[in-house]
Amino acid sequence: MIKFLPKFAAKCCVVSQTGQFQIFDVTDYTQRYIQNVQLPPSGASITSFDVSSTGQALAFGDDHNYIYLYGACSEVDFNMGSKPTEFADPIEPVRAVPITDIYTPISEISPFPYWAISDKLLSDMSPDICRKTYRPTPAIDPEILRTLRMVGSIGYAPNHGKRLHVRSTVATESAHNSKRNSPEANEMPHRYYFLEPNYDKMDKDEYDFLRYNHSPFAGLDSTLPNSYSNNMIQSLYFIRPLRTGIIGHVCKKEY
Repeated sequence: MIKFLPKFAAKCCVVSQTGQFQIFDVTDYTQRYIQNVQLPPSGASITSFDVSSTGQALAFGDDHNYIYLYGACSEVDFNMGSKPTEFADPIEPVRAVPITDIYTPISEISPFPYWAISDKLLSDMSPDICRKTYRPTPAIDPEILRTLRMVGSIGYAPNHGKRLHVRSTVATESAHNSKRNSPEANEMPHRYYFLEPNYDKMDKDEYDFLRYNHSPFAGLDSTLPNSYSNNMIQSLYFIRPLRTGIIGHVCKKEY
């Protein structure tokens, strides 16, 4: 195992499985520092090795789940907020497009940088040979000019309703009703219609809810207009963590 020391660009540490590690300069092999890790006599071997970001501590791990820490001094400084260096994203090479390719869109071909072109681009024209063109003014309808009435410097003409020539794509009311009243139309089944219980004719206990509710859950109906609390309570009941937390705060003496 080999790792470079953070504070030295040319120094690295080589560790063997027997516990011997050497710190030497890659530019000068004559200067070496050799040290052995004090391993237990049970025949353990080094399996992992790392250097702190401050370069003051070396950590070794063996196959007996022990960690050996060596420091450059008695009080070693550690970087508690150490993070890896963030590098810029690599630039992907541009795919080569042959000159005979007729299927690749022009938008996918990256233009050359200006420093790589000795001459000017074809679109780089001088202003003296260019002319700005604007949207031409639409011609006035001859019928408007014929019925134009001038009052001072202002002209007035009646609107004949010929300005909007776009046909409406919205279906007519008759066609919409014919589709809905057609027996072949996909209408909502009667069992899914909204039903409001009528408590005026009978008592609430006598109302047959089982006729409309075939599920094992109790139905909470909202008889008041714009009242959504009952339905919301029923939907929140099936959220298990919320239901457990609310039931845990209910007083057992009263409920």
